[in-house]
Amino acid sequence: DGTGPLIVKVWNDPVESPFVMECKSMCQEGRYARFVGKVSSHEGSRSVVAFSVRPLQDMNELTFHMTWAMHTKAMMDKGGMASAPTSAIKMEGGMSAVAKGGAISGLKERVTSAVRNMGSSSDMGADIQAVANSLGVALANVQSVIDDLMTEGVVYSTTDDMHVKVA
Repeated sequence: DGTGPLIVKVWNDPVESPFVMECKSMCQEGRYARFVGKVSSHEGSRSVVAFSVRPLQDMNELTFHMTWAMHTKAMMDKGGMASAPTSAIKMEGGMSAVAKGGAISGLKERVTSAVRNMGSSSDMGADIQAVANSLGVALANVQSVIDDLMTEGVVYSTTDDMHVKVA
């Protein structure tokens, strides 16, 4: 997607299933892999602490990622993600979680805008409590939206879990 190589940190659990161990062993430097995790930034470099890692089995996954990255970039350039399509995340067991627009989408836009405005002047980014106060929204609601935005790759944490910046 043009962002370049990324450092992915994976914590090894000594009691992992054989499937998880096999997936990790198949992931090698220079090969494509799919991971789910939390983006963090420290001293100017970004990394991901991965909760799940597996090798890419189908190159259509890469094509989908590239298309989604271009779409997200275009939406961010327009000033928000209001017109982003419904996204479905495939979960284990064949279930899918579908995130739809609506009232939550409006709050996501407001939070993203506040984080962009408040976090642009500092390497630490925007304080989540300050974002909640400025929007007049409960901290728990803002944290929930921030978690969703992190999952979508729109924001990332900086110095700690209470400071974020727009990606």
